[in-house]
Amino acid sequence: MVIGRAHYIWIGLLASLAAAAPVLASDSLTLAILDTPASQESLTPHLASSNDGVTLSWLELTENGHDLRFSRWDGARFGDARTIHSSDHFFANWADFASVLPLEGGRLVAHWLEKAAGGTYEYDVWIATSDDEGQSWSEPARPHRDGTLSEHGFVSMVPQRDRGFAAVWLDGRKFEKGASDNEMTLQFTSMMGGDRFGDEVLLDGRVCECCQTGMTETSTGLFVAYRDRSDAEIRDISYVRLVDGQWSEPTTLHADGWHLEGCPVNGPQVAADGSRIAVAWFTAAEGTPRAQVAFSNDDGASFGAPVRFDDGNPVGRVDIEWLGDDVVVSWAERLEGREGEVRMKRVAPSGDLGAAVVIAKTGSGRASGFPRITRFQDELFVAWTESYERNGPSRVQVGRLTEEPRLVDEPARDFDAVRVDGKALSSSELSGNVVLINFWGIWCTSCRDEIPRLVELDRRFRDSGLVVLGADYGDDPEALPAFIEANGMSYPVLLDDGLADDYEVLVYPTSIVIDRSGRIRYRVEGFTERGFTELSKVVERLVNES
Repeated sequence: MVIGRAHYIWIGLLASLAAAAPVLASDSLTLAILDTPASQESLTPHLASSNDGVTLSWLELTENGHDLRFSRWDGARFGDARTIHSSDHFFANWADFASVLPLEGGRLVAHWLEKAAGGTYEYDVWIATSDDEGQSWSEPARPHRDGTLSEHGFVSMVPQRDRGFAAVWLDGRKFEKGASDNEMTLQFTSMMGGDRFGDEVLLDGRVCECCQTGMTETSTGLFVAYRDRSDAEIRDISYVRLVDGQWSEPTTLHADGWHLEGCPVNGPQVAADGSRIAVAWFTAAEGTPRAQVAFSNDDGASFGAPVRFDDGNPVGRVDIEWLGDDVVVSWAERLEGREGEVRMKRVAPSGDLGAAVVIAKTGSGRASGFPRITRFQDELFVAWTESYERNGPSRVQVGRLTEEPRLVDEPARDFDAVRVDGKALSSSELSGNVVLINFWGIWCTSCRDEIPRLVELDRRFRDSGLVVLGADYGDDPEALPAFIEANGMSYPVLLDDGLADDYEVLVYPTSIVIDRSGRIRYRVEGFTERGFTELSKVVERLVNES
């Protein structure tokens, strides 16, 4: 280590690292498999999150049909499962699955599919709500009121104001026997706080018959993506937007040009972060299967060129969530034979890709269904169906992915410095400790905001081998003792005599962490709650290393 005169120069512009895009690497996401509340005979998981937690739902096979069940994450585990609805008429389909969505004020809404008659594809969407966290449920109702014996499914729902929600679905009322135009449509409705659905709105009069829909809330309204179907049987992704109470005309997201005389059963998924939207989808245009994502910075008014993110042989079945400035995508990748893997990967809007994280090995056929992901705070949850045979056993599994800070490995420096109290401090005195050098100044608001957190970090890990050092820059030395005492700064503060220049510090505050062997392992610029949480993780990891 060096404070003052460097014995050798640390190569690389450290100050630019924190300002650059996050490093995309497989070791930045750590997976923990969680105990699942689902039984050995479970399938079709769905995940949804709110400010209060994560909701996992699924179907369970029973002696009398199926149960729709759900469980809530309590911060440490998924709680006991509760049953929403039981029926021997469930339409239990690998690709068209039920969901439970948390709304404002602790309200829940659930949807499922139930056969209306003896035909295989004569089924309805049913929706029920709960005002007591799922202990009891309202009388189920159908959002569609056409009364035809036809397909209704592939539902997407999003929360709305006043504890309400919006819903879209594929509607086969024009597939009714004897109908002249025989086309699948995309329909919309909403329920705003009460128990009655609003009017049905036709969003697109001709869409692909059996692909999932995706819907999200943007800063200006609703955004819905789906697989379209042209008169020439082009099955590309289209979208519609609800802006100022008006739905737009359908717009092609990207002209893949996938001509297919049939349905690929592979719909898009969407995620929004304010005005930023990301859409992930699968295509096999020109005989090349690929999974792609496109980004918008203007609420979906326009999109950039697609970025391919698969690993060469995707099955599709995508999902997507924002995580910081990037998105994380999930998909199914086919291996040799009938094997497959559920994979996840970070994708930056710039097109930079992280390495794939293998979540689970499973079959590549229909029985393995569609993996789902959701974000809760700074963590991702993923659920999938562990299954290898269409008619064999299956079980819903769930995992949690934590983003681990990316460590560096650079030589540190020796130093000789003077503390504010006049005592000398040499790097040789710190050998074998983990050292955190915090560059700060009284004049820096963010620096002052960070100090209580540094004090707590010092107290927490001091006995485990952590040494926190403050390196003051730009203040009158005579003003420092009173400030240090008033703010309870329990760690030594150094007078910066070229220290900031040696470490090429351009942003205040900046913290650098050096491990027990004298290597720089981490650097963070600025102060945010998330950034300090990552800094704390690094410190804990390094003090626990032998």
